[in-house]
Amino acid sequence: MTLVTKSNPVFRNMFQTKSWMPDSLGLMDEFLGNKEQHFIPAVNIFENDKAFNLEFKAPGYQKENFKVTLDNEVLTVSAEISNEESVTEKNYSRKEFVLNSFKRSFTIPEIVNSEGMEAKYENGILKVLLPKKETTIKPPAKEITVL
Repeated sequence: MTLVTKSNPVFRNMFQTKSWMPDSLGLMDEFLGNKEQHFIPAVNIFENDKAFNLEFKAPGYQKENFKVTLDNEVLTVSAEISNEESVTEKNYSRKEFVLNSFKRSFTIPEIVNSEGMEAKYENGILKVLLPKKETTIKPPAKEITVL
């Protein structure tokens, strides 16, 4: 299984942290209440004889926020939360939008049975099961008695 990346991580980190920007722009974002947040969840990938298992650490989401797709052997897992907060007082009103999202893509091997794929979200962890095709599952070792 291969992780699909579309950008150089060095440059991605540089743009996410805004460390390359002048301080005035960072202060402006804070002043204007820029609440857009992007993160890349940690993913555990493990394999056994019957399947590949992916576990995404994504607390704070609901199962309705996730989108799991398979297109041309590329598995894409994404999620988005959008909230709106507004405060109205005598002399002012304030409205803020918060957007939390992520998207990860993986190239899956041909031995995966796409019909049996499952995804479940519980306790802040999205679990994606990618079962292997029956022809690739090795039968357990068997001892043959000599007669």
